[in-house]
Amino acid sequence: MRSAAEKRTWVSVLSSLTEPLLDFIYPPWCVLCNNDLEAEVLVCRTCLETLPRLEQPVLAAEKLTHQLSGPAWFDASIALFPFHESIQKLIHLMKYKGYESLAQPLGRELGLALRDAALVEAAVLAPVPLHRRRLRERGYNQSERLAQHAAAAAGLPMEAALLQRVRYTRPQAKLAKAERSRNLAGAFVVPRPEATAGGVVVLVDDLFTTGHTLNECAKTLKAQGCRQVYCLTLVRV
Repeated sequence: MRSAAEKRTWVSVLSSLTEPLLDFIYPPWCVLCNNDLEAEVLVCRTCLETLPRLEQPVLAAEKLTHQLSGPAWFDASIALFPFHESIQKLIHLMKYKGYESLAQPLGRELGLALRDAALVEAAVLAPVPLHRRRLRERGYNQSERLAQHAAAAAGLPMEAALLQRVRYTRPQAKLAKAERSRNLAGAFVVPRPEATAGGVVVLVDDLFTTGHTLNECAKTLKAQGCRQVYCLTLVRV
């Protein structure tokens, strides 16, 4: 039987092993300013509210066609932030470092922006899907997590399987502009066309860079009778 001193030593060792893990999952400080947090939200309200915002959060599709290799299939883009090191850090942590709970405050901001844009009254939110291979690699789809919280804040439904990604594609960032549309051709399908026919869909993703991925999703939805498609993202470059 272990003595009390030995038990205290084991408790100390276990604490030293588990506390860094808990701090990784739920850091007790803001990931941007390192100030203490009162709740496990990962980013403090001050940092979130002072992130640089886009002067024009809503842009009609025709103002973004210069970034695409063909016609725009979506109707408008709604975004919160320009490309900035702070929002880049938050997205990187959420997307690649396991800080999944960052989707809660960021998704809520997306939902409030969608509500304020007042573009749609009856719409369904749909995350840009990951291929099952990429989903296994990452463990979760950050766009789906954002869509869940955005839908709750906007008071709209979310359908995670409205779109499916059926073809594994190369990362868009590594391709030239002319190759990006070809890389995505046929990558998405609508499993239940009756769910989108005549309706309005808000596509949710973290980034709008060249817009090719979102545009291909919109094209797929419009081909199945969707009436309007909007893009809702944290960042628009």
